[in-house]
Amino acid sequence: MDLEEAAGDPDYHRFFIPDTARWQSIIEKTENIGEAIDEALAAIEEENTSL
Repeated sequence: MDLEEAAGDPDYHRFFIPDTARWQSIIEKTENIGEAIDEALAAIEEENTSL
């Protein structure tokens, strides 16, 4: 498994960061940045119920 595949595989990590919550997605926002951060944190929480 290469690095790109590992980054996108939730079974490969203790917790998973969905694409929409990754830094690259957040920094591309030019408006409603606070809302984008809130949504990113919600997505992380939704994907990682065991945390």
